[in-house]
Amino acid sequence: MNSMTSSPTSFADTIAADEIELRPAFERWMERVVRHPDRHLRLVNTLSMLEHIGSAKIARTQSGSAIDAETLQHLAEETRHAQVLKKIAHGIDPDAAPDYADEWLLAGPTARGYFARLDVGVRSFVREFLAEEIRHRAAYLLVTWLVELRAAWLYPAYQSALKGADLRFSVRAIIGEEERHLEEITEGMERLGIADHPELLGLLRHESALFARLATEVMAVAPVEEEYS
Repeated sequence: MNSMTSSPTSFADTIAADEIELRPAFERWMERVVRHPDRHLRLVNTLSMLEHIGSAKIARTQSGSAIDAETLQHLAEETRHAQVLKKIAHGIDPDAAPDYADEWLLAGPTARGYFARLDVGVRSFVREFLAEEIRHRAAYLLVTWLVELRAAWLYPAYQSALKGADLRFSVRAIIGEEERHLEEITEGMERLGIADHPELLGLLRHESALFARLATEVMAVAPVEEEYS
């Protein structure tokens, strides 16, 4: 990029070009998969697991005397998101998805690996480009920023699929809280002085590649036919 703005969310418009085919393909897949209860259940249980992994990561890495009220609220809300999504799964079938075993997930190993590999990329970034005294806080902010940017597209697309299928489930509350999380994380990045770092684009591409792998595998293990009227 030739120039940077003060807001890291501007990078998201650039990275979207790397997903010009994947995003609409995944959106069309979600529109169809929500009409298949068994596959829909495994999709939403996978999303619940990802929210749970995210909340567990916050609890593990941000514990101690330095944790602030904003981070505590974020932790509580991510845990609740996992619960909301689990309730949708149980709304589809009360006797299914008792846990996050692979039989109740879509591409479970790759879904779990998404967070692990995202962490690796962010740790590499902070070690190479940031001062030691801000690395710990920056790592939390950057991982969360990448995940919230992904959620800002994924949950509205899922909500649209639910509405299109006339299903009673909703993730509107999750969407509103994720939008606020993104605003708060962006402000935190600005305060830390990393919001306009020129290498952020590389992190976005790293996350985009990880999600592309996950989305491709999810669609492959739960194929649904195009419906024609």
